[in-house]
Amino acid sequence: MSIRFSLLTALTLTLAACGDKGDDTGSSDGTDGTDGTDGTDGTDGSDGGDTDNDGDGFAASEDCDDTNADINPGATEVCDGLDNDCNGEADEGVTSTFYGDADGDGYAGSALSVEACEAPDGFYTDADDCDDSNPDINPGATEICDGDATDEDCSGDADDADAGVDPASQWTWYADADADGYGDMEDVGVLSCAPPEGAVTDNTDCDDGAWGVNPGATEVCDEAGTDEDCSGDADDADVNVDPASTTGWYADVDLDGYGDMNDAGTWACAAPSGMVADHTDCDDANFDVNPGATEVCDEASTDEDCNGAADDADSGVTGQSTWYLDYDSDGYGGSRLTAMACTQPANYVSSATDCDDGDSSVYPGAPDAWYDGVDSDCAGDNDYDADLDGYDSDAWGGTDCDDNDIAVNPGATEIWYDGTDSDCSGGSDYDADMDGAESDVYGGEDCDDTDSAIFPYAWEDDSDGIDNDCDGDIDGADTSLVTLVRSSGDDASSQYVPVNEAWSFPFCGEDWSDFYVQTNGQIMFGWVHTDYSETVSEFLSDGPAIAPKWDDMSLSSQGDIYVVEHDDAIGVYFVGVPDYGSSSADNNLAAVLRDDGIIQMTVGSINSTDGIVGWSCATDTSAAESNLSADIANQIVGTAGVGMGTETAHYEHFTGSSDPVDLTGYTWRMCGNAGNDLDNDGWTDTCGDTNDNNSSVHP
Repeated sequence: MSIRFSLLTALTLTLAACGDKGDDTGSSDGTDGTDGTDGTDGTDGSDGGDTDNDGDGFAASEDCDDTNADINPGATEVCDGLDNDCNGEADEGVTSTFYGDADGDGYAGSALSVEACEAPDGFYTDADDCDDSNPDINPGATEICDGDATDEDCSGDADDADAGVDPASQWTWYADADADGYGDMEDVGVLSCAPPEGAVTDNTDCDDGAWGVNPGATEVCDEAGTDEDCSGDADDADVNVDPASTTGWYADVDLDGYGDMNDAGTWACAAPSGMVADHTDCDDANFDVNPGATEVCDEASTDEDCNGAADDADSGVTGQSTWYLDYDSDGYGGSRLTAMACTQPANYVSSATDCDDGDSSVYPGAPDAWYDGVDSDCAGDNDYDADLDGYDSDAWGGTDCDDNDIAVNPGATEIWYDGTDSDCSGGSDYDADMDGAESDVYGGEDCDDTDSAIFPYAWEDDSDGIDNDCDGDIDGADTSLVTLVRSSGDDASSQYVPVNEAWSFPFCGEDWSDFYVQTNGQIMFGWVHTDYSETVSEFLSDGPAIAPKWDDMSLSSQGDIYVVEHDDAIGVYFVGVPDYGSSSADNNLAAVLRDDGIIQMTVGSINSTDGIVGWSCATDTSAAESNLSADIANQIVGTAGVGMGTETAHYEHFTGSSDPVDLTGYTWRMCGNAGNDLDNDGWTDTCGDTNDNNSSVHP
């Protein structure tokens, strides 16, 4: 600014000099010219001699410099420091603006400027220095990367925004995908001042997809063998692997998976050959000894499981023997008190064969006396089974009918007709078909001892050519067919009075000389009805009755009921009688009333799904139902029959297809006459008890 003020002062002085020149001229032309300020006087003086000294067409009175033809009121102002047009100002409107270079870098800024015809020293026509306080910033400078984004070359852009930025000042940036501060060594890199997003200047990351893998990471042992520190080696191959990540490995000489507890160990990532991570093997020379082994009893008392205890001292020992206390000190232990041990404890033996460890005279091999109640030799046999056939003597409550013969017992095979009841069935050895009648070959009455359907009182089929009832007559020649009872309708009863007037039937405490036959399947004594409802309550309450099968049978379409008088019995036979509404499914049944009070029942076939079979005295409505097939199966052959003679009813009630009758093909006897039971053995004198004064004698 001080320079500009100096130039203006010079211009002012020039103008003043021009004014003085006019005053002098006027003074020389007239008397009054002495007063320089009176221009008019001067002009007037020119009248006598106003000149144009410089010949520029302007008189000296109006030409501010009449010595210079280029200076006059009509001249054009040029930049020369003079008032060329004589307007009182020099260089007006024709000067140039020059800018000062404050930082001395050869480029001016806009902060310092002057108006002049020519640039003063240190001034320039252009003010293109964008920072004239810094000599390093000017249009001639090179744009470089810096931390404050300085526009060094004054291009208007800085750093990466300036296309002319010096590449030598830029950084090479590499992708850091895993953001661990290390760039991908496979990346070619990008040059720039500022880092691109997710990029760093380092390019030494050998796995830019794993955050924990980079040159600054610590090499550790891992199953994948990862080179965490990018050294080019991994795990044990890297000398810088972290010792804390290694494993101690111990020699496993016996290859049982457990290392020697006395080995100091080798630390490494991977197991060296023949070494394992465990070091708890107390005997690394024995494959069967290690903490995973099972402690077993052995003579050497080896600590197989390495827990510090062996055999019985180890609570987990296996293979111990069971030892039995020998309380009576007879050399044989009992089974009541036992001890598990590898080594035999005191007062214990290895076996529990003493059947009475409180009696020193009882032990295996001791002398045995039969039937004294003591198994002295501990043979395990009942003391009442002298022949050792597995069955006790029947003299002592067993079932062996001959305890001196091992071939005779309930499980033996019966050899018929040898006079010996080999299977102790109680039946006659001369009744091979077990139909209750002995073979006539051996003095009995059974004319065919191989067929259980042929026996006295059996139904005489008059068309099969066989003497079914063994009375000597065959088919129609059988004179025992004395009468036929057949009803022409359904649900009817017919009274039968025996031809043999001396016949009577002891039943339910009375002797009966006649009876009624109902077509629905009942034999009734002293009363009659035609009911077909077959209910248990009626059967147990209406009156004394026998039911070969009480059901809704019908004689309207077919079938017959025969009453046959034998010498000592009367048989009632239902032959081919169908159920009501059926003409094809026949029922073939028989009830033989023996004059000794025994009811002999035979079921040839039953073709119905309900009904009642059995007998009732109608005196006990709470009598229990029996399973007759089970009773028959358990019947003692040779006895009077099913039951003991003390019952008030003995029957089975089958009620439908889910509970069908299972008596088909059976012939059995039932005791329908109570009689006496004087010896209280459960059997009456009319039902098989041959000695009612001795309770040990009964069927």
